[in-house]
Amino acid sequence: MTLQLRLDEAQEAECQALRLQLQQEMELLNAYQSKIKMQTEAQHERELQKLEQRVSLRRAHLEQKVGLGWAAGRAAGPGLGRGAGVLTVLLPDRRGARRPPEGTQRADKVSVGKAGARARDV
Repeated sequence: MTLQLRLDEAQEAECQALRLQLQQEMELLNAYQSKIKMQTEAQHERELQKLEQRVSLRRAHLEQKVGLGWAAGRAAGPGLGRGAGVLTVLLPDRRGARRPPEGTQRADKVSVGKAGARARDV
């Protein structure tokens, strides 16, 4: 009977040691996961800001292009209507080829009215 009591005490001590080890490992795991989450969120935020900056620059560039095309269209003469200009843009065909073969480009016209609203005519 004494042997059984000692074995139970040894098992209980081992169980307590394993619980403590498990708790420590859980704390380490939670700390690691928090660190990774913070790093991932920071990286996501940096990428988002970078993309927003690129979009802003691209938008400003396109607005400038449209503005220059609008000014050139107005200077072309009275046939365009009051306060409106036409910008002709060449786009590759729908296959998305970078350099489409001869004759596969189409001309799209973008009309810009007085208020700056753009209508696309294909």
